[in-house]
Amino acid sequence: QADATLRHQAHAIGFPLLIKASAGGGGRGMRLVHDAAAFDGALASARAEALAAFGDDTLILERALSDARHVEVQIFADAQGVCVHLGERDCSVQRRHQKLIEESPAPNLSSATREAMCRHAVELARAIGYVGAGTMEFLLDADERYAFMEMNTRLQVEHPVTEARTGIDLVEWQLRVAAGEALPKAQHEITFSGYAIELRLCAEDAARDFTPQSGTLTRWSPPVYAQPFAHHAGLRLDSAIHAGAEISPYYDSMIAKLVAHAGTRDAAREQLAAALDTFVVFGVVTNQALLARVLRDATFAAGRMDTTYLARHRDRLAALPPLREAATVAAVLWCLDHARASGFGEWAHWSNALAHRAHLALRASDEVVRLQVERTARGFEVIAAPARARIPSAGASTQTPSSTSDDGPPILVEVLAFEREQATVRLAHSRVQRAVPYTRSDRTIALQWNGHAFDLSEHIDAGTAQRDGDTLDGRILAPMTGRVVAVHVAPGAEVAKAAPLLALSAMKMEHVLSAPADLLVSSMHVSIGDQVRPGQLLMEFVAR
Repeated sequence: QADATLRHQAHAIGFPLLIKASAGGGGRGMRLVHDAAAFDGALASARAEALAAFGDDTLILERALSDARHVEVQIFADAQGVCVHLGERDCSVQRRHQKLIEESPAPNLSSATREAMCRHAVELARAIGYVGAGTMEFLLDADERYAFMEMNTRLQVEHPVTEARTGIDLVEWQLRVAAGEALPKAQHEITFSGYAIELRLCAEDAARDFTPQSGTLTRWSPPVYAQPFAHHAGLRLDSAIHAGAEISPYYDSMIAKLVAHAGTRDAAREQLAAALDTFVVFGVVTNQALLARVLRDATFAAGRMDTTYLARHRDRLAALPPLREAATVAAVLWCLDHARASGFGEWAHWSNALAHRAHLALRASDEVVRLQVERTARGFEVIAAPARARIPSAGASTQTPSSTSDDGPPILVEVLAFEREQATVRLAHSRVQRAVPYTRSDRTIALQWNGHAFDLSEHIDAGTAQRDGDTLDGRILAPMTGRVVAVHVAPGAEVAKAAPLLALSAMKMEHVLSAPADLLVSSMHVSIGDQVRPGQLLMEFVAR
């Protein structure tokens, strides 16, 4: 009955529209529906996700506004009837309707609109007799016309942005109001200073549709920053993560918040980008590289974002960087580290050694690189080629890179300093000296190169690799750890390209795996309720 009512109201509202969880927030239980044909599937998916996240599958519908900015106003009200605002925050950089970057003040917003939004936020809170911390959220179009979206009756993840600009501890205010005290400051006593931007560091793979990631953090080295939770301190880190921590699939993917406060927006943006360059996280894929690219992106730098920004630019911002250089450096560090651990002085004495050559294959995600490392008087010469190419035999000269025509000539790596988990290297072709954090176990090496964390493994089959649901050999593999919450097909079913096959739930989000082509389902290897791990075979099919 409820679905029939919503279906009727959907046609009355018109498309596109949003399905939203009544009890929810953070984008969970929310689906953007572009046409009537997609409504029933989106409704079922949103209802299941809402129930899993909030224990309540009640849904609401609202008209979707395209190309809108998401701007919210922080309000505070006490039991004495006083209500104030603490400025606005722009939260337009989002994926899956969940915020990744928040900032204050909102860029390119006129003073008149800012004042009107803040005034209306206070009036709304007063109209309902609200007491406590809250956020009034608005959607704003290109002409600065805004519409009320919802109220969050709590402090939000991005409250440090407001704390940085006002110097006010919002948690303290919340406790005082809850104890029946009056607000510590009147509206005219609240002042704003500089610009603040917050990043949400999440355990997710941006290059694979922001798929949540789980596992054990093998290294956690934040940048140098001021005391946590400090105000007006420049750079702030909020996190309880440490090396060895287990990132499970049962909670939100956010593992840290990094906040910069500076005199100008560009200064805050550059400070955050520099901090990300030195933030070392190994063991679990994060969105660190994506965040750094966004901060340096011309569109973001100009403040011209809306809620579709990441979707429109994802191919550019979330693309995996070329593996060749990182694999080259990894191979050199692998050889040095292995030699030191094994007592092979010929490799370990890296500063001036006799010629020595090693071959290995390293894999990052689905890409395999075969490498030959040779110690010369100038440094380490490395030939790197994709798995399909032939590395020269041990007797061949490294000066004939014909077999690596796809990837260019050998790369000369000069190791200027080398110690456990930290090396300083210089690539001859770029002459840029870089510090390279890394960790190595028996079979894997992780390193940070050009702001991206690479996790490479040794001794793999160099055959065709599979990638999430995008398979060519008739198999659908699990892209992540999760629980099967829906199976939409059965053996013998004929399925059209892009139709839903099954759904996994991880980190309180539902992820639908779709058909990579027109296909016939030949076998199903999981059922609803099964817990799966990355790479596990879910189903098999025959392409039509």
